[in-house]
Amino acid sequence: MSRWAAGKITTHISMKMRCMLVAWLTKIQPYLGVMIDESTDRGGSHNLIIYIRVEIDGDPVLFFWGLVKLRETTSAADITDALLDVSIASQANNWLGHKRD
Repeated sequence: MSRWAAGKITTHISMKMRCMLVAWLTKIQPYLGVMIDESTDRGGSHNLIIYIRVEIDGDPVLFFWGLVKLRETTSAADITDALLDVSIASQANNWLGHKRD
């Protein structure tokens, strides 16, 4: 198996697992927190790191969701668009609000 094929298989499996995780989390927990942070790499590309925080059996649990490259700028609209492009946001039915620093 080539590296390219192995990478494609890994990406496919991880996307399916993420969808299953979100479906499970939204079933057991009606609310979840999405924590994002913007960073700039040495090449000047802007990225978002995304975490999901939920309460499971009374304990807060933090899941690393991924690293998403921003398309253009770090404006609120571009960050919102990037967040909506990932499957966690597309499966969330109710947005309560957001906080930023």
